[in-house]
Amino acid sequence: MKLWSDAHQKLLETLQAQQLIPPLYARLSLERYAAHEDDLRRLVAWPRVLQRQPGWKLIEPALNHSDAWPETWELASQMGFEPLAHHHHALLFTHLTERLIKDREFDHASWTWTQCLKSWKSLANSNYLIELIEDITPQRAANDDRETTSHAHGEILTSLLTPMFDAHEQGLYQAIALDPTTNTITSKFDQRLAQFHIRAFESFLTLHDVGFTHPCYPNAHELWEALYDKTIAIKHTIRETLLQAFEQATSQVNISDDEAYILLAPFEWIASCCNIMRIDDEIATLVVTQAVEFGWKMRKLGREDDSDEFDRMLMVCAPFQQHLVQAIESGRLVGPNSKCSDFMVFQGEHADEHDTRKELFERALQICPGHRNASLMLSYEHLYLANQTMAALSRIPAPLKHLNAGERTKKLWNEAHKHIETAREIYPFNTKLESYEERLKAAAERLRVHPNNEDTPS
Repeated sequence: MKLWSDAHQKLLETLQAQQLIPPLYARLSLERYAAHEDDLRRLVAWPRVLQRQPGWKLIEPALNHSDAWPETWELASQMGFEPLAHHHHALLFTHLTERLIKDREFDHASWTWTQCLKSWKSLANSNYLIELIEDITPQRAANDDRETTSHAHGEILTSLLTPMFDAHEQGLYQAIALDPTTNTITSKFDQRLAQFHIRAFESFLTLHDVGFTHPCYPNAHELWEALYDKTIAIKHTIRETLLQAFEQATSQVNISDDEAYILLAPFEWIASCCNIMRIDDEIATLVVTQAVEFGWKMRKLGREDDSDEFDRMLMVCAPFQQHLVQAIESGRLVGPNSKCSDFMVFQGEHADEHDTRKELFERALQICPGHRNASLMLSYEHLYLANQTMAALSRIPAPLKHLNAGERTKKLWNEAHKHIETAREIYPFNTKLESYEERLKAAAERLRVHPNNEDTPS
């Protein structure tokens, strides 16, 4: 009589599944989900495989201690899993990632996605799928050479992994409210979802950099390189589409009539995109250029001072301007100097503090020497200082007859004179220079300051 049959084995697996899968499922979903009946059926063979892994000695005692996860799993993973276990884990973590995305548990989904990638990569680095092909189609395997079977292995992995990357691409387009077929901004920006999909691509690129330690078949490296190329291509395409969509959106704004929220929408959208994607020189140049064009048109149409929309545009575009300034000052980028200085002058004109305005106008001149508006506005700032000094002079009473000005008076007069001369050097065509010179001359006569005295340099 046969003491142990297949039925006994199946019963044992079912009992183990009922006992072990619920805590495992809860721990590996980071306490977000409980296993259902269909999970028990789908994963019925998994516990038996997991129990023979080196890391089971860490997993088993931690099953009922949720605070020990996911660290316990990661430590067990470092001890190694056999390919069959990786197959179970790849499918499980793929399933969990899809559930977590649907429920907007993005932090947890990032972890399960990384575990999913690690499992698939381990499968790509083994003969497991080749042997599976041979088991499933022994006749074909017998007739085909090893290279052909290896190629089939790669095709299977590609067919399993490529749709997952495609899903992240489509999910990212949806999250950033962009229709890639028409390059139009479609709906509300979902920053958390967009951040998740970007992290998903970055996780793969990080894992790719680790490389294969012992590739077991020729196509393993090729497959991972193909996925790497696909990921880079996806990121490049999204970036190009983003640029085109921004240009298209700004071209459709009617600056004369559109309300502020419509006018600002393209800038706010691309700023949201670049909160999760890196600003580069081309993006920064495009955004700053468009902002400057909008600024001039708003000024011409009298919209600059009607509300806070001009200031809001400057604020939204400030990170792009900061990137552009750094790129130009470092010598990495040459070309958009004038637009960069235009934007900086706008910022200075809308700043409340003199020191801030002066610093911005000086920096604008450093970036674009001879910039007319920066020169004019910096000249005004020195006249502002002259005005402050002459106001102090006006509060000094005239000296008694036959007495000349005191040292403090002469010092103040010299300061005002210096500021006016600096303003002249920076922008000699400043039409306010003449009136300031007349005021300074009148102050000299009233206070008996003698500019040509040896005590009072001219």
